[in-house]
This record gives sequence, structure tokens and C-alpha cells, in this order.
Amino acid sequence: RQPVHTAQGSTVHTWLVADETASVEISLFDKMGEAISPGDIVKLADGYCALYREALVLYAGQRGELRRVGDFEMRYTDQPNLSAWSWERDANQPSNLLLAKPVTALKHQPATGAAEGPSHMKVSTR
Repeated sequence: RQPVHTAQGSTVHTWLVADETASVEISLFDKMGEAISPGDIVKLADGYCALYREALVLYAGQRGELRRVGDFEMRYTDQPNLSAWSWERDANQPSNLLLAKPVTALKHQPATGAAEGPSHMKVSTR
């Protein structure tokens, strides 16, 4: 996806990241988003997930640290893509998220490549 320029002068880069269990979109601002490329293996510390237009998005935030730790050789799957589902806040516990629309059939594809560990994510194009 092409970077988006905000009214405040920032540039938002959106990538799809994945591990052995699922994938999710990550939005990175300015130089942090420019520092990674498809195929990179990255590690995010102090990131968080939030809803943006009912989609789950991963953010590094102001205190987050994203490090490139390798490239290409990692087990990952791009399905399910958690950002492709509609989410809503739990009325009883607003810090929890629930699927807004039930997902009837999940296609879980086996991970491919060599293992790097559960705390790392593979950067991919969509």
C-alpha cells in the first residue's frame, strides 16, 4: 500500500506483518515505516493494537521500538489476517475486542520457512 500523508505532516506506512499464527496490518509513522522492506524479519517492543475503522491494527506508538533482526528465513502464515475482520469493543469490558461479524470458515495455512521464534514478525506485501 502507498504511504499516506497526514494533515499534520507525518507519513503513515502500512505493512502486513505475520508470525506462525496469523497476520495483522501494522501502521508505522515516518522514518520507522521507511526503515523496513518486504521480507524483513522485525521485532516490535512496546507496541499496541487498536481499532481503526473497525479493523485491528498494530502500532509501534511513541515508546515502541521496531528492530530488523533478519530477512526471509522465518516460518509464517498470512492467514488468518486479523485486520481483515470487523471488530467491536466488548460492552461489558471495553478493553476487550470481539468479532463484530462471525467468521464461519477460517482457512489456516501451514507456516513455511525456517523458525525464528514467536516474538518475531515477517514483513509482507498484501
